[in-house]
Amino acid sequence: MLIYIIGLILTLIFIGIANKYFVVTTNDSSINIDSTKNNKKKYLYYLFIILSILPLTLISALRVGVGTDYFFGYYPGFFILNYQNI
Repeated sequence: MLIYIIGLILTLIFIGIANKYFVVTTNDSSINIDSTKNNKKKYLYYLFIILSILPLTLISALRVGVGTDYFFGYYPGFFILNYQNI
């Protein structure tokens, strides 16, 4: 459970940093959402957005075999169904 909390905290930190580089400019009649004033801010904004996606994605991708439903449900069931269709 601790790894999920750490992943969530990292995601929130990266989103908070990315929010500093997001700029909304307003004109008289319209709102122009512009994430950049120059290329460096645009690069940093997208970098931290991508970094905010990575912690929880990596935790989900690397959790092979966690829990009892994996080895006793999905894994054997896949091979039984796969060999019956051959």
